[in-house]
Amino acid sequence: MILKNLLTGRGYHAVLTTEHAASSYGQPVVMVTTGDLEGEAVDPLGWEIIELTGAERAALPPGWRAGDE
Repeated sequence: MILKNLLTGRGYHAVLTTEHAASSYGQPVVMVTTGDLEGEAVDPLGWEIIELTGAERAALPPGWRAGDE
């Protein structure tokens, strides 16, 4: 997926993963895979999803799904 940081305007590639310390009980988190935030799990506040596959959309954590429901 591709995310945009709304404070800086920068774009980042990200993935959904359960292999991060912020993940618990098998719930995926959104982890940045590029740039200065590489390896960081991020919360939805301050981020915009720019590009997303159907599989990623289905697996998004609840906090990221605003507007889909």
